[in-house]
Amino acid sequence: MTLTAEKKIDDPLLEINDDIKATLRVSVVPMPFRLWSKNPPLLELLWSRLKPNLETRYIEYAADRIRKQAVRMVSMHRVAHGIHADDISLFTIQKSRLVINVHHYINPKISIIVSALVEALQSRTFQPVKDPRLGACIPRGVPPEMAIIPLLEEPSLGHNKRILLKEIQRTLTLPDISTEYLGLAHCDGYLEKAWSELQPFTQTSTYWTFSESLQLLTRTLVHGLPLPLDLRWGDFGRIGIAGLEILNEIIPFQDALPRLILNMAALKVGLDGVDKASRSPYPIEDSN
Repeated sequence: MTLTAEKKIDDPLLEINDDIKATLRVSVVPMPFRLWSKNPPLLELLWSRLKPNLETRYIEYAADRIRKQAVRMVSMHRVAHGIHADDISLFTIQKSRLVINVHHYINPKISIIVSALVEALQSRTFQPVKDPRLGACIPRGVPPEMAIIPLLEEPSLGHNKRILLKEIQRTLTLPDISTEYLGLAHCDGYLEKAWSELQPFTQTSTYWTFSESLQLLTRTLVHGLPLPLDLRWGDFGRIGIAGLEILNEIIPFQDALPRLILNMAALKVGLDGVDKASRSPYPIEDSN
């Protein structure tokens, strides 16, 4: 189901962005890649180093682990109650579900990606997973049932929506307004209702403990990537970029992703329950 087309990216980047979506099995170019696309040589460098691992079954396995852990955490606390049709229309709830499903699926993968970059640049030791099945390639392509979500730019939103998005960005200490909240801003009334339930939880020590725990799990899983992540400081110098500057730009994403994962897990549990939220919205079919 298509809601609206995502923002077009300059022609020279169309091929690589299509490759990113096909490899990650997602209908929207995720936020870190959207930012890196402002510097095409940087995007090409990072993608060439990241892609081999992202084509393996391990990335789905690791993302599933993170997703399930996030659901387990939020299910212990009544964070986001179900939003019913008497509050918001069924059509709006379904549009919101599509946005949540995409990000409940992709955010754990993005967390692995940014953590892998940080660990590689900090010269951490990797211990590749030994199970050959997890090194096998997965099918490419966006799942046909995955929506193309709306990404409304801030200037096209009303004043109140822009204020709310800035509040979310500030509360979650996000480097930029992330695509799930831009998508939910298109779902009339849902973002306001959802944030009113999420915001109090984000102020608790439990929430930040959960975030730190998810980040630790992600870093542990990153060390098991099946293929080498051959990224060196000199690679950035060859394209005229300071590697330390890139590392400092990536670390805030590494810190923010666990919070984004927790929030989408809470909303998914509120919409569809713990069992459904614990499973990948777009699983890879076992070929065996």
